[in-house]
Amino acid sequence: MLSVSLLFITACSSLLRIQPETNQTESLQGQILLWVELPSTGTESQVGSIQQVVQSNLEDFNKLYPHVKVFVEKFPFRQIQAPLKDQIQRGAGPDLLSVRANPELIDVIKSGLLRTVDETDFEASQFRTEALKNIRYQGKTYGLPLFLTTQVLCYNKTKVETLPNTLAEIIQQARQGYSVGLMSGFLETYWGVGSFGGTSVENQNKVNVQQWRAWSRWLQWLKEAQNEPNFILSDDNAALRQAFLNGQLAYLGCRSDWLPDFSRILDKETLGVTLLPGQPNQPASPIIETGIIAFSQASSAKQHQLALRLAQFLTNIEQQKRIEAAIPFIPSNKLVTINPQLFPIRATLQEQSKNALAISLDEMEQTEAVVERGNSLYQKVLAGELSPNMAETEIKATVRQAFGLEE
Repeated sequence: MLSVSLLFITACSSLLRIQPETNQTESLQGQILLWVELPSTGTESQVGSIQQVVQSNLEDFNKLYPHVKVFVEKFPFRQIQAPLKDQIQRGAGPDLLSVRANPELIDVIKSGLLRTVDETDFEASQFRTEALKNIRYQGKTYGLPLFLTTQVLCYNKTKVETLPNTLAEIIQQARQGYSVGLMSGFLETYWGVGSFGGTSVENQNKVNVQQWRAWSRWLQWLKEAQNEPNFILSDDNAALRQAFLNGQLAYLGCRSDWLPDFSRILDKETLGVTLLPGQPNQPASPIIETGIIAFSQASSAKQHQLALRLAQFLTNIEQQKRIEAAIPFIPSNKLVTINPQLFPIRATLQEQSKNALAISLDEMEQTEAVVERGNSLYQKVLAGELSPNMAETEIKATVRQAFGLEE
């Protein structure tokens, strides 16, 4: 995935949410070490170009805060925990981390490597509910939400005349010769569950039967769709992306954090983004992910205040507006408005995210076991080794055990 975390740091050339007085600005001094989690996928040119922009804009941040220096170190995806623990034990380490909210983050929290933060220090009410779910764990807050990502439907404007609103319409277009590429996998295809009546992961203390019945029906749709002409369901995401960039696909189910790279390669007359197809009154419900800025235990009280100021800076309304005008992303700040005429792609991302499903940090550990089992069942259904109904029965048993729920 493209490292949106790094892109956000390019915002360091504008104003704070609350304009600081000159003497306050000049009084801020010290050094901040920021560790950035790199994307799980991404080309060398993608990362290199981002790094150049980061360096340029950090220089602008130093102009605003001339006595505060920000240093950045980069780490592979999900490989921050071990070096963070080692550094903190040595009395060193970063002041803050730009990471994805995932099970690895929970391990970092459980290891006591992160510092809690008071939500009154950053006006938590300005952030989207989905984003707040991913900075809170067992009643404590560990960072600020930085950005959101989800899935949308990318299309080639030079090939497509009429956009499909429903699943039936996209199948019809595939039959007419419009090539469709979708990522394959349990999580990658989970967006279709909402189109068959799914509403949430679980419902209080009982297994959400409606949700998993919807998943079963969606599996049946995918099983049939993969046999349609011009319909490609593949777990080779890199190949799908390249096929779309080469003009071999009219449609591609894509992640929103692929769009900066797509926008760099394809011009405005070629790249289009629309909502994922659903069914009448039952929109698609892709999973929404959160990038956060977390605070390390390595910081002194003074360094923590500097780190908090940088985090506030990156998440204020002005900063998110400025980045949103240049880079397709979903703001974590709910007060940011987007003009659909000026920024149609970003407006589509915002609209798609309204029906997205958020998995909280508190649910993430149990959900990981469900995802692992779901992937196995998903593959068996599409290979014809298991019926969708049997997959539904087995996934409900897994959910019941993972969450300790009743039938």
